[in-house]
Amino acid sequence: MHAAGNVANMVQEIAAAAEEQAAYVEEVTVSIEDVSSISKESASGTEESSAAIEEQSASMDQLVKAAQELARLSTELQAEVSKFKVGEADSNISKVENR
Repeated sequence: MHAAGNVANMVQEIAAAAEEQAAYVEEVTVSIEDVSSISKESASGTEESSAAIEEQSASMDQLVKAAQELARLSTELQAEVSKFKVGEADSNISKVENR
């Protein structure tokens, strides 16, 4: 019976080791799931950042176009204003007022 007792002890040790390994496997599985979840969140964040960057880029393009149009209008306005002779107009107004 002594041999049978040894076999029974070995079976119990093997069973305990198998349970311990199963617990480790469960911990590893949970850790892998956590890493997977974090990776998905990170990918989602990256996609959101990319979309925001594209939106900002489009806004910047609109600002550049608006600034160019403003510069063009400013040049046109300056050309139109330069047609007036303010100094002579003031002296002509004085002459009209003195009459």
